[in-house]
Amino acid sequence: MKVMNEIIPSWWERFVANRRVRSVINYLNKELSPELDVELGGSFAKNTWLSGDHDIDVFIKFPYDKYKEKDISGELYSNFNKVTVVHGSRDYFQLRRGNYTFELIPVLAVDDPKKAVNVTDMSPFHTVWIKKNLKNPDQVRLLKKFLKANGLYGAESFIKGFSGYTAELLITKYHFFFDLMKDAANWPERKYIDMEGHYTGALEAMKSLNKDRLSSLILVDPVNPERNAAAALSKEKYQKFIDTSKAFIRNPSDSFFKWRSINLSILNEKKQDNSLIYIEGIPVEGKRDVVGAKLLKTNEFLAREIGSAGFNIVDYNWEFGDKVLLWYIIDSSPLSDTVKKYGPPIKDKTNLKKFMERWEAFEVREENGRSYVVVPREIKTVKELVEQLVDEEHAKYFKTFSVRYT
Repeated sequence: MKVMNEIIPSWWERFVANRRVRSVINYLNKELSPELDVELGGSFAKNTWLSGDHDIDVFIKFPYDKYKEKDISGELYSNFNKVTVVHGSRDYFQLRRGNYTFELIPVLAVDDPKKAVNVTDMSPFHTVWIKKNLKNPDQVRLLKKFLKANGLYGAESFIKGFSGYTAELLITKYHFFFDLMKDAANWPERKYIDMEGHYTGALEAMKSLNKDRLSSLILVDPVNPERNAAAALSKEKYQKFIDTSKAFIRNPSDSFFKWRSINLSILNEKKQDNSLIYIEGIPVEGKRDVVGAKLLKTNEFLAREIGSAGFNIVDYNWEFGDKVLLWYIIDSSPLSDTVKKYGPPIKDKTNLKKFMERWEAFEVREENGRSYVVVPREIKTVKELVEQLVDEEHAKYFKTFSVRYT
């Protein structure tokens, strides 16, 4: 496929990247205490990085016995003057070198994943396992490109998709992207994969795995069998992966590897005779996972309030990149001039009296044993509603934004 030429790093790109990696690792070895081990990790170590993607993970390994109860993020930070702090379950740091971003990740040097104090302590084990078992790294690149192009890549809370490690495990299992696609097109409501055979079957695995970490794809972590490597994957993204796999198998083409960003023109065509709300803005600066989670909540809040106000949402979604796009397609049928406001059961005399006092200007009626009044609808257009909803609280995650109605 033509896309392979785009995703596989050239000899020259590999040469330049490796030279930069060696330079940074040498620098870290000089700057840090000899008791700390510096180790390349992530997709660069596993040879699964995409051409043009120069975010490089470097593990800084602290001796377990000495540092297991200490703040190793703070210990690492004290060694640098100019690094960017990224907050998470354990803070890590970004070091820029030209077009390369090195993520310096403090971990405890454990000899058993069960000793991990933080999930990042297991990452070096993932690197070792993938390097030993993965036979076709270019097929991982193909899968990653496919996932990114279809909005399925990323384990962050606002994406709930496939992590890079999950993609590597799937190709280790299926070997080839096409074989994965053929099988995924027929995946059941819940798919179970256990490559190391840690369990006799899905039922036994589900008893041992953390109940809060079960998902539609149960991918037993070969390094730590008590962990579901695909725990971040949502039901919606799992189903979209199946549907997109089916579409690809029916008509394989390079178009499945091209990101199709939404825009106003596409949405105006998509909405047909319905109404469209289109919010476009620049997100505030901050940790991408945190800002994305806040924007996702804003999107869900607006959708929920629009529906609660009586408007019928035909479709809605959002995109988060350099810009943020929130959009809602609304049934353009006009709303009634009045709306029912329900009160307590007729038998609840105390609260019924309060309800009647609140709505004394209106006739209190009964429906299936419950009180209600019919009052004029305060907001009759979705534009009025959205202008109320997009207040300072929900606008604060944008540097600037605009709202369009068509």
